Amino acid sequence: MKAIKKTQKMAKTAIVAISIIANCLLSTANCFSQSPQAFKYQAIARDNTGNVLPNQNIGLKISILQTTPAGTVVYSETHADTTNQFGLFSLEIGTGAIVSGTFSTIDWGADIYFVQIEMDETGGMAYQLMGTSQLLSVPYALYAEKTANTNDADADSTNELQTLSVIGNDLTISSGNTVTLTDNVTDADADPTNELQAISISNDTIYLSNGGFVTLPTDQTADADADPTNELQVLSISNDTIYLSNGANVYLGSYLDNTDNQTLSFSGDTLNISGGNNVIITDNVIDADADSANELQTLSLSNDTLNISSGNSVILTDADPTNELQNFSTSGDTLFISNSNFVIIPGLYAANLVCGDSVQDADGNWYDIVKIGSQCWLKENMRTTKYPGGGAITKGPAAAGSDWTVDSAWYSCPPDVANGAEDCAAAASLGMLYQWSAAMERCNGWFNSRRRSGCLSCRLAYSNRCRMEDT
Repeated sequence: MKAIKKTQKMAKTAIVAISIIANCLLSTANCFSQSPQAFKYQAIARDNTGNVLPNQNIGLKISILQTTPAGTVVYSETHADTTNQFGLFSLEIGTGAIVSGTFSTIDWGADIYFVQIEMDETGGMAYQLMGTSQLLSVPYALYAEKTANTNDADADSTNELQTLSVIGNDLTISSGNTVTLTDNVTDADADPTNELQAISISNDTIYLSNGGFVTLPTDQTADADADPTNELQVLSISNDTIYLSNGANVYLGSYLDNTDNQTLSFSGDTLNISGGNNVIITDNVIDADADSANELQTLSLSNDTLNISSGNSVILTDADPTNELQNFSTSGDTLFISNSNFVIIPGLYAANLVCGDSVQDADGNWYDIVKIGSQCWLKENMRTTKYPGGGAITKGPAAAGSDWTVDSAWYSCPPDVANGAEDCAAAASLGMLYQWSAAMERCNGWFNSRRRSGCLSCRLAYSNRCRMEDT
């Protein structure tokens, strides 16, 4: 849509009228049925240059004038409509939003009448006069005249209606005759599709279904070979030379003066290009000054209040300074933090042992600790089969007469005194037997009562007891 300057009178938008059809404009005495009090109006909307206005919302004001094109307005109404893709719009005069008058009380036989069209091409109510036309006899007078002078002159508006039907090539009208339609072709058959064919192509030949084909000519080039791609080449450029694959090259040096390089620079709020002009860069704010820093502000925090310099402040919603505090606790070798996770710290439990506590071996067995004199001792014999780190202790030979003097790290079940064999079931109450290397030299902490120079937190014992150094 063309822009319309407010300082000039809006150019009229053209409306090309298509048809005005009267449904029933005469008084009840002259109408033989209850026809709608309206008549149809169609037109094509164009702008002031004659261009059609497709798919556009428009506003219309319709007025019925009496006697002359500038006569009294006996009825006026408005419509909001939308044009179609061809700029066409349709409405029924008599069914719009009433501005003044009563459509049904217009005495069409008492005078001559004119229809005045006004339109706002933007869809609003700033109407511009499009034109005024007399309502001639076509909409109503001739209709009334013919109705009054027909032979039947009955009150039935439908008894002259007939129905068209087609069977094969015969077109029939109810209460009338029949005509035979022909297709005006040589065969004159009744099949409208038997002359239709499909076209297809295979290599260089075009075929018609049901017959016929044509072979396309060759590529009409000098070599006339069957390869449509062997003349294709690729362009490339390197520095100042353009090359054709499989062919020649062109040197561009004589066309390049190498004087097109320019340099951008910035000074204050001005952007300059060497050998050219400059532009002033503004910061697109109301003050439009050249100071790039005078809008910068500083954030600061005081207790629960966040402040911005040269501005306002907000109070942070969480005023509780303690709800993020958590507590540490330990259980065995595990360190816990309230409301969160935990970590396992090897040796944590042993480092904090006191007499009266319990200790656990790598097999999960628990042992109470008792104080004897100034020393802390395990209350029961060890029965673990693993080192503190989880590694397995080698089980020694169980056969009678086995040589346990070999310097190995072994353990065995306690013996059955009656037959000298191992009694592993008794280990739950009697504990295991450990060789020196298993009990002392591979331990990592606790030490045996017979060797005070060794481990600091060992969980195994050479014989029956293991103690902590009294601190």
